[in-house]
Amino acid sequence: MGWFFLTWLFADDVLLFARAYKKSAQTIKNVLHSFLMSSGLVINETETFVWAGNLRKAISNPLNKFEGHLKVSDVAQSIGAWSWKKISFELPSHIVNSITGSLVDVNSSLKDTLVWKFNTKGILDVKSAYKFLMGCFTKEPKMNLAWIWKIKCHSRIHFFLWSLMRNSLPMRATLSRRGISLPNSCLLYNGSDETIDHLFKNCIHTNQVWVSFKVTKFSIMMILICGLNLFLITRNKLQFEGKIFEAAQVARMALARASEFFNLQPRSKVAKQTITLSIKWNPPPKGWIKLNTDGSWDSTFKCMAADGVMRNHLGIWLMGFSSFLGSGNSIVVELCGVINGLRLARRANYSKLMVEIDSLVALNLIKDFAISNSRLLAPLIFKCRFLARDFQEIFFNHTHREGNSTADALARHGLNCKKDLTFFGRHHPLLR
Repeated sequence: MGWFFLTWLFADDVLLFARAYKKSAQTIKNVLHSFLMSSGLVINETETFVWAGNLRKAISNPLNKFEGHLKVSDVAQSIGAWSWKKISFELPSHIVNSITGSLVDVNSSLKDTLVWKFNTKGILDVKSAYKFLMGCFTKEPKMNLAWIWKIKCHSRIHFFLWSLMRNSLPMRATLSRRGISLPNSCLLYNGSDETIDHLFKNCIHTNQVWVSFKVTKFSIMMILICGLNLFLITRNKLQFEGKIFEAAQVARMALARASEFFNLQPRSKVAKQTITLSIKWNPPPKGWIKLNTDGSWDSTFKCMAADGVMRNHLGIWLMGFSSFLGSGNSIVVELCGVINGLRLARRANYSKLMVEIDSLVALNLIKDFAISNSRLLAPLIFKCRFLARDFQEIFFNHTHREGNSTADALARHGLNCKKDLTFFGRHHPLLR
């Protein structure tokens, strides 16, 4: 007979409970080792905690009688709401936020489905699997290169700058790292490896090019771009044609190209046509109720809160709600706001409802009926549609943030308060 241990699985955390025996610890070690070897994942040691010995000694309060047999469905009440009173001990705050952000719908009719979280469709494919194996899904901030395509220059220069910023230019060190048999040393200066930083910044020949530039009336940005591009072209001519590299000539050619570009630019700018829109909250037709929802997401602490308000055709506040939802992202919190708002409207027996949100991505997900069960957000999307069927007439519309200012203010307030789902029958004090 093997040794058993209790597991609680949440979004990004796993809690393991076992008796304080050596064989229990060895069983957990073997299971984790097999899982890590098959999945390729690594345990985050900075967020791993081990209670040695008797776990009961680490908990000051008395345990409930049936606490060891609790299931997730016993603690989860609804999406974003958990009954923490059923757990006698206090969990760390980051685990509480992670569990709260695990949006479990105990009344869902959907069956459990395996979902591949590394693409939007939730289906394993070769491209996302390759990126996962190459470590492309790390939490490093993405480089914003949109500015490159806004520069007024030739498309070849656009591609050169994009390759330069992506570290994709065929330098010797890069080619050698890809398995091509080439020496790593710089073609112009044998003392260092030929990398992008060395060739364009640290090489003595590069410094000669930059020193050769003189202050001109032309754009410094364009001179720099032309200089970088011509420097690489001249280096390639030395490599493949044996032509001598001259720093002064590279500088003159860069200035000439920048001058040509400057003189070919139109002197008068074409005035852009602007359209002025009056953005405000508009009341619904008589007999209808308008629901405005919004979500607030803190990118620093990865926490979210969803809030909303309902008003009639006279703009009179009928009711509102606020809910802190723990860890998550901006799309999840927008969908949770719609779900909580639809539940509140159904409880109030409203039959005609207009729903306005300022997230166009969330709105398109709700309206896209081609989404499969394997998508990561499928349970939330299907829950929105399921609740929408209870109304005689319902419309989902997009609004700008300026027209959704009341819900936006409530969402930011709910993020700071960190309270569970709360309903407001009257105006919130924040809005008075």
